[in-house]
Amino acid sequence: MFLLDVASSCSDPGLQSILATVKRILSLFQIIGPILALVSFSIHLTHLVRDPDDKKRLPKLRNSAIALLVLFFIPMSINVLFGWLDDSTVFSSCWNSANFNTGGSGTYQPIDDPDKSQMIINPGDYEKGTPKPSYSPTPYSPGTSSSPGPGATSGTLVKQENKETLKVSIYKVNTYYITEIWVKNAYLQLNKYDSPNYGSSLYRPGDLLSKAVSQDNLSNKLVVGFNASGFYLKNTYDNASVQAYPAYDRTSVGSLVITNGRVVRNAYSHAVKTWYIAGVDTSNRLQIYEDAATKDASAKKAWSESVIGNIRNTFTFASPLVTNGQASSVTTSMPSPGSSLNRQAICQIDYNNFILITGSNLSRQDMINIMLNYHCQTGTNFDGGGSIALLYKGSGSSNIETIIGNRRSLTEVGYFTE
Repeated sequence: MFLLDVASSCSDPGLQSILATVKRILSLFQIIGPILALVSFSIHLTHLVRDPDDKKRLPKLRNSAIALLVLFFIPMSINVLFGWLDDSTVFSSCWNSANFNTGGSGTYQPIDDPDKSQMIINPGDYEKGTPKPSYSPTPYSPGTSSSPGPGATSGTLVKQENKETLKVSIYKVNTYYITEIWVKNAYLQLNKYDSPNYGSSLYRPGDLLSKAVSQDNLSNKLVVGFNASGFYLKNTYDNASVQAYPAYDRTSVGSLVITNGRVVRNAYSHAVKTWYIAGVDTSNRLQIYEDAATKDASAKKAWSESVIGNIRNTFTFASPLVTNGQASSVTTSMPSPGSSLNRQAICQIDYNNFILITGSNLSRQDMINIMLNYHCQTGTNFDGGGSIALLYKGSGSSNIETIIGNRRSLTEVGYFTE
């Protein structure tokens, strides 16, 4: 996407670094350039006052004035132009998302603050004896002791493709599908695509994935898509939140929305309901953050700043399923946890291996059992019911296949790609 190379992704760290450096240079140019031009203008003006007959000073004085205006307004005009273009062009989208300091701003908390944040986001991950993710250079082999999943014991293989950076196997097991995914760099290869009319239009997951394939030049790449976050909808889904904050309508749930490194929304002052956010951090770990409902806007802002810069994409949901390799103690926030319904979930086995669960007749405990069977360290449910979707596009194919679901129009789609 940099200059004429639109094949690169905006989320590419090298591109982000180049654009951020260019923006920093322009910023410094806008400050230093006018100062030098002003100094030059002052020198020529002083000489002209001392010697009004020195006609050679007039052109130099005029040039200094022109330089002063140009050096100040050109960098400003560039930023204003790309800000106005927003995401209407590939380059402007990359330019606007580039940030020289990707770590987010710091937040000060007084020592006597009774609600101090932990220095470690998930301290339980570091307790003695807690299993940690590890790097796995190859996919888990179905049928072995390291991967005794249902796809290996009773499932039917329906799709499989192995590429250098992404390997996918999809099994049908009774009424649901297990998708085994090995990915080289989950932080960069787990992506998300929002509705192009975010906040005003909904699209089926297959249509959103098709737009993502076109935008990110993935026509020759292997892609596996899935329904991502739940969403707000006036008079239907979480209407109370929409009535409290109309800008939530036709957007994904939660006060914080990040898509491929770009903060789409940070409405930390609006907190109606408790949600959980999952995202792969820079260490390729699937992390879970609790976006707790609170009336304290400053606490909400501090929470959002602790997440921004750590993950590229937010996937917002109602309940974690597995944390630290064990069933989550959170049991109340998931809709009808004991019922067998249409469900969708994701879990991480280690830094490279993930599992997608998509299908019907699944309860909360069913999904937990599958995850533990695969030795998952962290697992979450996504939006269920008519929202479930498992999509597949083979490398070199232009056809996006619907494995299951893809019935309800949504706000966003998640996908793994090469």
